[in-house]
Amino acid sequence: MLNLRQANQGRAAVWILLLCLLAYRVFHLPQAAVDRIRASLVYRPLWVSAAIWILFSIYWEIAAKNAAPEARSESPLSRCVHVFTVNFALLLLFVPVPGLVRRFRPRVPRRAV
Repeated sequence: MLNLRQANQGRAAVWILLLCLLAYRVFHLPQAAVDRIRASLVYRPLWVSAAIWILFSIYWEIAAKNAAPEARSESPLSRCVHVFTVNFALLLLFVPVPGLVRRFRPRVPRRAV
């Protein structure tokens, strides 16, 4: 079983890896992708929503530090996996990923006959 320090080091390593991959991807984008991202930055409701999610996540982490110790809790590794998957899902919501930028369902629902 991992202790808390090992879990924090693993979490830090994952974040560093993700930031390096993100930096690599940002600096090696084709011009069409750069133009698409610049156009999406103008869409303000999306970025307001992202800011609200970020502020809520920071608040939740701070509030968790000051909470009373629980009788049972998940392991640090399990928590790391859960936090990572939630943050990755939020990242997919706000970053235009090639192949995931178009609708895959029609805008108007089909009517049953």
